[in-house]
Order: sequence, then structure tokens, then C-alpha cells
Amino acid sequence: EARALVRPARLNIVRHLHVQQRRIAAGLAGLRSGARALVRAALQRRRFGSRVLCGDLCTGLFRHAHHGSTGVRGAHHRAVRSARSLAPRTPDIREKNDGKKLDRLTFGSGAAPTLKIGLPEPGLFPAAPGTLHLGACLVNDEVSASFSLTNESDFDLPFELVPLRSGHRSERGRVVIEVTPRSAVVKAGAEHTCVATFAPDLAGQAFFCLFELRVPNERDRQTLCVRGHAYASAAWLLAPSVLAAELASPTPDGSGLPLQQLLLQPDGRKATGALDEIAAKVIELTLEPDARHAGTAELLLGNVPPRRLAADAKPTPVEFTVGALSADAVALGFKVETSKGSVEQGKAEKVRFFFTPTSKSLAQSNLGIISSFGVSQWTEVSVSLSLKGGSPPPEHAELTVVLRGFIPTAEALAEAAAIEAARKAKEAMAAGAAKGGKATPPKKK
Repeated sequence: EARALVRPARLNIVRHLHVQQRRIAAGLAGLRSGARALVRAALQRRRFGSRVLCGDLCTGLFRHAHHGSTGVRGAHHRAVRSARSLAPRTPDIREKNDGKKLDRLTFGSGAAPTLKIGLPEPGLFPAAPGTLHLGACLVNDEVSASFSLTNESDFDLPFELVPLRSGHRSERGRVVIEVTPRSAVVKAGAEHTCVATFAPDLAGQAFFCLFELRVPNERDRQTLCVRGHAYASAAWLLAPSVLAAELASPTPDGSGLPLQQLLLQPDGRKATGALDEIAAKVIELTLEPDARHAGTAELLLGNVPPRRLAADAKPTPVEFTVGALSADAVALGFKVETSKGSVEQGKAEKVRFFFTPTSKSLAQSNLGIISSFGVSQWTEVSVSLSLKGGSPPPEHAELTVVLRGFIPTAEALAEAAAIEAARKAKEAMAAGAAKGGKATPPKKK
């Protein structure tokens, strides 16, 4: 079949070559006869004009010969293109004739392997692209989740999940995050299910393992980051900075992690260090300001359900209470949205903190004097947080939350207040016009 398809193209090439060869031969013959005629005329007449005539004639003949050779190359390329169009896909032919191998030139298009990673929907913890977050888990317990590998190619694909780097390890030094199976063959158009397991024996929030999905002949390597948080009690807290760091680094390199102490103290106790908020007893929250210089921060508080560890135990909710802010903190503009609540197993609640400084609130403190001189600053206030319940209950029931708020300059505050007043006036006029009445702007103070 390939021979039958290529034969017309080969004949086309030979025909074009013969035509161009005849043109070149005619041009060279004309060049020789013209040159002889010009030489004879020059010898007979001996006039200067014969040189000009000879030069023009030779230039024309050489140009004709050059066009002829260019036409040969063009005919060759056109013949090759026609051969490719006649045989877009032909099998590779290798014939043996008297011990000699005959290679036939064939043309075709390749198909790239495509293996797509399918991750489940994020749970309580938001996840970056390409990240499987297994959530919170009790120490010495186990949590798992499945993800899929879909073969979108027309042929079978072998794959291998190779760990590149990891975060904190277990007490025995092993990696606490595992994926099974690590390697397999996915049929064409089929889907393969893998299971990621997180089994910690130490508390901490820096557990992760970065895997690379290796497929033969794949141009761009895909990565999968599996994360998990381990807690010693059912109640857990998560600061916004931890979530922001996880979302900012879908492929973490392991740098900047808290120091993990795996040695024992002289009295035999574990020196794990403050690897989570409850163990640290102090939680620092920075209320990042927006364009109106109003700061907001959310503290995520949850209740870990037991999976393998005491799974038949009675569900126990976690109760939390945020202490009252001091009078000075309230006067500056600090506020707590949810000061008391209860969290069921497997759920989480957000405790929001606000800081809205105004010129009036700062006028009654020394911070307002500093702000009036054009100096911005940070201020801190503390509030207590009590945790109760859960199975197992928290080791430290009383925690301290430190709130950091930003105080801009007095000029920036006045400008932001003017912009906010103009926005409210515009909204009031738009609302009045929508009702059909005549809206009047608010009176200036």
C-alpha cells in the first residue's frame, strides 16, 4: 500500500526533473552559440558596442539558467508535499532482500500521553491547585482520601508516583503520608483510583509530602501535594497565616518549617515544641487593613472526629468562649463577632475579629497624638479564649489571643472617611431615585 501511494509522487519528481534539465540544457546551448556569435562579430567589426551586447546577452542567459535550477528545487519540494498528502499515515516498511535491509520513508503524527489527576472537593481546609488536603487528624489515628488518575490517551499508560520532599516526620523518623499504589498501568480511556493516607504520631501542622507523577514520554511533569494537620486533642485552632502559607505554596520546598524536636527531655517527656496553636498557648492574629484601614482576621476552630481511634465513642462537642475585650481596646475600635459557641464533631466555626480605627476613637489615646504627627503604627491587645469538651479534651483549656491592629496617619484616616461618606451619599441618592422620589444628600457635619 505504501509503495502504491509513493509511486505517483516519485514519478512526479522524475518528470519535473526532466523538464528542468531540458530547460537548463537549452539555456547552456544558447549561451554557447550566442557567445560564439558575439566573438565572431567582435573579431569582424571590432566595435566597442559589441561588448555591451555580449554582456547583456550573457546576463540574460545566465539568469535563465539560474531560474531553471531554482525550478528544480521547487519541483522537488512540491513533489515531497504531494507525497505527504497522498500518504499521511503509512506503516513503517522494513524488507529484507538478500540479507540487506530496505528502509522506506513514512510520514505520521504522534499522540502525546495524557494522564489527568482528579482530586475531591476541598473540605474544611481550602487547598491550592494540585493539593489534596486530608484535614485534621488525631495523634495515633488515621485519615485517608482517594483521588483518581484518568487516562485520556488511546493507549495504555504506566505511571509512577515518586516522593520529592516532605515536611515533618513521625517520632520514628518515617514519612507519615503515604499513597497506594505508587505505580500501576492505566488502560486506555480508563480511570485508576489511588488512596492517600495520613497516620501521624506527633502533633503538628507542617505535615506534607510532594509527589511527582511520572509518565513515559510526558513533556510536562505533574505534581501532587498531600497535606495534613495532627492534633493531640479533639479541639483544634488554625490561624490565617497557616492557611495563607499553604495556599501560597502548592509545591512547598520544606523551608521555613517550625523546628521539630524528636529527642526526649531528661524526665522522659517528649520535647515536641509548640507545633500547633493549642500547645503554644498563645495565638497571634494580625488584622490586615483594607483600603478603608479596617482590619479583619478569622480564627478557624474545629472538632476532630475519631476515625480508627475510639470510633465507637460518644460524639462530644467542643465549646469555646472568647473573653471580653478591655474598655481601652473597645474604644480603639477592636471588636469580636462570635464570642461563644459550640462545634460538633467534623465541623468548624470561624471566630472573627475586627479593628476599625477612627479619628474620634484615636483622639482619646496617646496613639492619636502619634498619628497626628504623620506616623503610622501597630497596636496590640490581648483577649482570652477558653476551650471545653471534645474527645480527648484539650490539654490547655485557657489560651491567649493577641490581636495586632494597624493605625494609619491622621491624614490617611481623614481621607478614607471622606471617601466612605461620599460612597454612602451616592448609594442613598441611588436608592431614592430607584423609589421614584427625590433624594437629598445628607447634611455635612
